[in-house]
Amino acid sequence: MFDSLRCAVSSLAVLLVFGGSAFPGSAYGQGTGFVAPPRNIADITAILDQQKPDAAVIANRRRIADSTPPADATKGQLWEFYTQRSQAHSELGRAAEAAADAEQAFANAEPRSRQRSASFQSIIGLHQINREPAKAVQLLRDAAPQNAAAPPNVRISLHRQLVRNLVTLGDIAAAERELAALGALTDDTRSKASAEDIELYGGLWQGNLNLARGTFLEARGQWKEAETAYVRAETGFRDAIVKRPRWPGGQPLAALQQIADIGAVFLSRTKREQGRLAEAEVDARRALLNQLSLVGKYHQNTASMCQALAIVLRDQGRFEEYERLSRVALDILRSLGVLDDSEAVV
Repeated sequence: MFDSLRCAVSSLAVLLVFGGSAFPGSAYGQGTGFVAPPRNIADITAILDQQKPDAAVIANRRRIADSTPPADATKGQLWEFYTQRSQAHSELGRAAEAAADAEQAFANAEPRSRQRSASFQSIIGLHQINREPAKAVQLLRDAAPQNAAAPPNVRISLHRQLVRNLVTLGDIAAAERELAALGALTDDTRSKASAEDIELYGGLWQGNLNLARGTFLEARGQWKEAETAYVRAETGFRDAIVKRPRWPGGQPLAALQQIADIGAVFLSRTKREQGRLAEAEVDARRALLNQLSLVGKYHQNTASMCQALAIVLRDQGRFEEYERLSRVALDILRSLGVLDDSEAVV
């Protein structure tokens, strides 16, 4: 069951102007230690070229995705079945089917359990992937009374996702209000926490708050301010990764690593929008190389990171390298069995 719980949270894949920061500095801004990236992507393509798709893994995902619920299963067994099938659908680029199975898992989870919370967050993340922010916002708002009793770390994460989906929906005024609420929640959580909890979870709080802040500021075209927020977000999540082994529970380490790398991609985007393409390349490279070390070449996250770096190379006029990385991303998705008309490819 632990593996299924980890899958439910890890599928998020998939998710601001208020509140203080315990980690004001960062190694991810320009600073005085900026080192220019290599002149080409030979180091990255060397890693990519070495790895081949695992046919057995892909076949197993398809087998799980095409399986049927066991007869006379308990609710706990059904939760595990639908969670695993949702993950298989997600890895095959079938976002709608993955969301439907995540909803079935949620329905079979015990009230106020970790399983139910993981399934709920998975549903929200899958709606984001499936470009359905209105559904995600409605679910988050409908569940707000119940989520009010959830642990602070869960509420902060859900609030960050609400801000993101409101921005995607184009409701910037509502996003600003929810951002203010997230800042207040983060400040309140910190004020009531013990020194030990602040040391353990302060980075997580900072990461969630500033990831939401960056999303909001990007939507307003405030690229420099968004950059600062994303630097703080990545710094916070990297701190959380270090502290995660000491947590009694919470997000899996792989999920935190993924969010931190997503923050690096967002940071790259803000620098690209400001015309600082060398710095943008450094951040996109870091995200891609991290994902290669964590999940290897044949994973949707790696394809996304390839696409992010490719866009920076395109803006630098390095069109051959842009085309090569774009083709690698497409090859990864097709090798994983992702359909050409899926959201991941389109």
